[in-house]
Amino acid sequence: MDNLWASLRRNGWVARLHAAGGEAPFLLDAVCSVVLALPSPGRRADRRVLANTVLHDPHGLDDGSRVTGLVLGLLSALGDVPTGERHRRAWNLVGVDYDDLTGGLVSLGVHPVGWSVPIGSVLTLPPRELARCIWPSAPDPAPWVFVTENPSVLAMAADAAVNQQVGKMLCTVGTPSELEVHAIARLARAGWRVAVRADFDMAGLAHVETLLTSVPGAVPWRMGVADYLLSLDRAAEAPEIPDTAAPTSSWCPELTASIRAHGRAAYEETLHDELLHDLLRGTPDTK
Repeated sequence: MDNLWASLRRNGWVARLHAAGGEAPFLLDAVCSVVLALPSPGRRADRRVLANTVLHDPHGLDDGSRVTGLVLGLLSALGDVPTGERHRRAWNLVGVDYDDLTGGLVSLGVHPVGWSVPIGSVLTLPPRELARCIWPSAPDPAPWVFVTENPSVLAMAADAAVNQQVGKMLCTVGTPSELEVHAIARLARAGWRVAVRADFDMAGLAHVETLLTSVPGAVPWRMGVADYLLSLDRAAEAPEIPDTAAPTSSWCPELTASIRAHGRAAYEETLHDELLHDLLRGTPDTK
């Protein structure tokens, strides 16, 4: 119990509850009611249905509500969800479906069987579609599908696609969900070659690691030491990464050492020219 309270104090849970003043008892009752109503292992619940059932308000567990922050803070202190986890992923870990109509993968040039999309058009494949879509079998020779985390990189590719052919691309818009990872893995199993990259920071390297581990045959795309140093050199202000929090990179241990030595993050946008070069030729630089 002492460890639980210590964790609640560290993540600001106690301070937020104290700041609620006279509403604190009602908030605490709401938080406990939601946690007690979470689905048992093996079962699922819709977030808004859960909110309506427990709080009598379908928006009671929307992002930004005090109840949501306190519930997720308590679940973090209990060890049920990692600290700082994205809300969609955090709810998923405790059996609650955030929703299946928003989020998902943003796509350029690759789409499910049966879909008709104008050349060069960008579309979003929401979780509902990703869960059930069938990818087309890759032609021979199999083209590359480039995976990025930043919408700005996909926008650059889409702009170029107006006047010329570019490689096919998927954007995770940040850390990919488990569903998104599985969808990309199915694409690879349909014969497509997959190259993945992200920012040179803790979250970016972690989800590149996840994709390389989960997607058959996936390779890193410009995620080496030289790419990091070039990106860092171009960054006017690069945020610090504490040595104790330096990310790991199993595909290139030297990258981890370099990030620890420099103690700075670096972002995809600094490599726009190099990424566009790869997209135009349709082949990733994997050195």
